Amino acid sequence: MNLQSIRILDFASAVAVRNEAHRAIEINRRPTAALIFPMNGRLRFTQDGNSVIASQTQPVLIPEGASYHNECLETADSRMFNLHIAGAGDRICALAAPPVAVVSDAFQSICAAAAAALPEAPALILADLYGLIGAIIRAERVQTPQEALFARAAAEMEHHLGDPSLT
Repeated sequence: MNLQSIRILDFASAVAVRNEAHRAIEINRRPTAALIFPMNGRLRFTQDGNSVIASQTQPVLIPEGASYHNECLETADSRMFNLHIAGAGDRICALAAPPVAVVSDAFQSICAAAAAALPEAPALILADLYGLIGAIIRAERVQTPQEALFARAAAEMEHHLGDPSLT
């Protein structure tokens, strides 16, 4: 999957989802594409006999129109971004995981912008979504475990830079 070729056409929703272990559902012709970032737990998505496991270290992109089986392997809390995109292909694919703080910040910012219903909300939401995609692309370029660890540490430090409770 080449995320650099994806173009966001429209934002539908951002949802915090909790899936209980062993819960399974069939989805037929998904109405939107979805970026799913498990914050914990594990989910399995099976499309045409091919399975992809989603976890905190491996989010997934589900294309619009996909039919698949979704099974929760371990109770999972996820952040799901539903959108219409071009260039996503037709297969569920695993993605590199951006730092958790990036996903959390994008989710909070998008939810706040959507709730505010300001004229600039669509632009703010698109900026956050493209920022999230950019973070995935940067995570894909990480070469070694040490570089991945450093990238996560740097993101956490940046996220907490102004936190007065840290000493």
